[in-house]
Amino acid sequence: MTVVLGDHNIVQWKNLERYEVVRKFKKSFADVLKGDDIMLLKLGREAVLGGKVRTVNIADKRHRVRRSTKCLVAGWGKTKRAGKVYELLALNVSTVDIRECRKAWTKADVKRLPPNIICAGGYKQNAGVCLGDSGGPLVCDSVAVGIVSFVKTCNYPDVPNIYTDLSKYSSWIKEMMNKRET
Repeated sequence: MTVVLGDHNIVQWKNLERYEVVRKFKKSFADVLKGDDIMLLKLGREAVLGGKVRTVNIADKRHRVRRSTKCLVAGWGKTKRAGKVYELLALNVSTVDIRECRKAWTKADVKRLPPNIICAGGYKQNAGVCLGDSGGPLVCDSVAVGIVSFVKTCNYPDVPNIYTDLSKYSSWIKEMMNKRET
């Protein structure tokens, strides 16, 4: 497995930096509805920063995202049920109150959402993530706060999109990043 940094078009790779993945760290993931939808990849060498490759701060356990916060999500997912996307797309979305989110999903026949989530986009908005965006970042105020976990459909505005809340995993992330062995 390899990771490509610094490119935005998956067909016409230019100026790409490819990195070998030497280790995967994941929680006890079984299903998106059970939670723990997070994985870290350890690269074989340090990433070269500059140009289009930059770091972003990750939310820590004290970080809370308020409802109606304007955020940015990026991904390679579909823009509709059909069609392919070849360029990385980014979209502004607003966060949704967790109680309102759970209520909307209950109406959509999902009785229980996983713990440790953020809801943003899709609900009462005409935009959100779609199939293929999973794993993409949710960035609010220049801080990575979430990871795209799942959506019900790509039709909006039925229910909010679900993201793994990075603040709930900050201790685990630090622990995994400090592991020395490959």
